[in-house]
Amino acid sequence: MDVVTAADGGSTAATHDGPDGGDGGDAVVGDRSVGRSKASRKNGDRIKGPWSPAEDSVLSRLVGNFGARNWSLIARGIPGRSGKSCRLRWCNQLDPTVKRKPFTGFCVMWFKNVQRGEDEKWLK
Repeated sequence: MDVVTAADGGSTAATHDGPDGGDGGDAVVGDRSVGRSKASRKNGDRIKGPWSPAEDSVLSRLVGNFGARNWSLIARGIPGRSGKSCRLRWCNQLDPTVKRKPFTGFCVMWFKNVQRGEDEKWLK
């Protein structure tokens, strides 16, 4: 079993080896096991596919500890996830400062005008 340890000394995650000595495809986050099939892995140790709620909570905690800057350091705390994957998940889904509201009527009208070519005067 491989254990990834955070800078503060606390154990954050671990992976279990399968019965044949290879990676069994399960990640343990805290005391919960997050199953992953071998087909969902890329390059042997990367996880491809949706994020689990346990991974989201670990990512949020690590970003709280280390800040939203050093993504390769943060990725070490989440087995199978790359720094880029962590950054994209945080920036597009989990960051509480991201506004997730529908477009206003003005924005929709502006987009339609741009598509029709009627609002290109400001470009020239």
